[in-house]
Amino acid sequence: MNRQNGKKINIIFLFLFLGLALGLAVMIVVLGIMNGFQDNHISRRIEIGSFHINISRRDMNVIDKPDVERIKQQLYAIDNVAAVVPYIDKEIVFRADRKYLNEAMVLKLRGLDLNEIRHDSRFMTYFTIKKGDLPDELYSIVIGEPLSERLAMGITNYLMLTPDISLASYKSSGVPFRISGIFRTESYDYDRYWGYISIESMIPLCGSADPADIGVKLYKPQHKKQTLQQISRILGDDWVLQTSEEINKGYFAALKLEKVMIVFLFMIIFLMVSINTFGALKLMLAEKKKDISILKALGTTPDDITTIYTIESIVIGFIGCMIGVLLGYFIAFNIANIFHVVEFVINAVLGYIQYLLEFVVPGIYFPNVVIYDTSIYYQSSFIIKLDFWETFFISFIVVVMTIVSAFVPVYHSSKLKPNEVLKS
Repeated sequence: MNRQNGKKINIIFLFLFLGLALGLAVMIVVLGIMNGFQDNHISRRIEIGSFHINISRRDMNVIDKPDVERIKQQLYAIDNVAAVVPYIDKEIVFRADRKYLNEAMVLKLRGLDLNEIRHDSRFMTYFTIKKGDLPDELYSIVIGEPLSERLAMGITNYLMLTPDISLASYKSSGVPFRISGIFRTESYDYDRYWGYISIESMIPLCGSADPADIGVKLYKPQHKKQTLQQISRILGDDWVLQTSEEINKGYFAALKLEKVMIVFLFMIIFLMVSINTFGALKLMLAEKKKDISILKALGTTPDDITTIYTIESIVIGFIGCMIGVLLGYFIAFNIANIFHVVEFVINAVLGYIQYLLEFVVPGIYFPNVVIYDTSIYYQSSFIIKLDFWETFFISFIVVVMTIVSAFVPVYHSSKLKPNEVLKS
């Protein structure tokens, strides 16, 4: 009977150990993928859309050309400033210059100082020109690849742009802009809903080429706070400075909340593992009451007994977490290859089933299974980002939960009176 109970306890602890290791591995993989996705989208939003620091007038007026040139000269004297880009954002209505396409659509249009944007290496890294080039002349525009595919238009075709999104704009034929390039940023919002022109080409749409904002890109974004203080001292109180975090506050908060909720759900899973550890250790100690009492009768103190079984729980938690971390890192950095293998196996099985059923159900067809479909996720590859301190903190919490869940039954068992147990 004792041997059977011992086997049961060992099986229970084996499943607890595996649950701890696999749970932590899955959590690391999920966080690695989520960090990669979030970092990718955040980086693209900052590098393409909002700059590291944004400068505007406190009185909300446009910035005239002499002030733009003065600010550029002052800011380029700061070592950490990589690019100073005046820009204008405007929502406009556009039509494709095709007889069979009369649909009017809204486009987010950005007018850029093209001489300055070429200094922005980060922008040019994410902003990939697939065909053509940046707007090389007045009244030319670059649009995203998905938008060009939707319009069935390429370079040298024309879009008719009208100044705003009023009813009059919908009825207006607009100003012809030649498509000089097709870009792709791997961010669907920019590729589908944004267009870029030179800031001088904004004159027929805005009546002026004076920008309302100036974007600043940094060589070292991690030193943003110090650079922000330098710019503030140079420009004075007449200017409003905003960081990328302030501009995208709602977007970043939503991503952060999503990550917190994922961690919270996994912590509930580990809480259940801790409860199971508590139950398993309590069962084991109930089976070993006699052994504990004999040890105490031989002079072992309650603290010694508590230490013995607490060390056992520490070893289980530590080794389980270590294996979970190693397994999680291995899966995370090989996730694409694992998906390829799984896809190959599934499609091979489906192909064999299709071959067997073809005589019974002529024409039966199983489409190939694609686990990571780029047409759905709009990202060409997995980006994995694992943070050492994040992994360490989560592993530490899991080990602590395991130790605490084991300490309670061990502490109570160490208080057993040997004479009562031995008499029974």
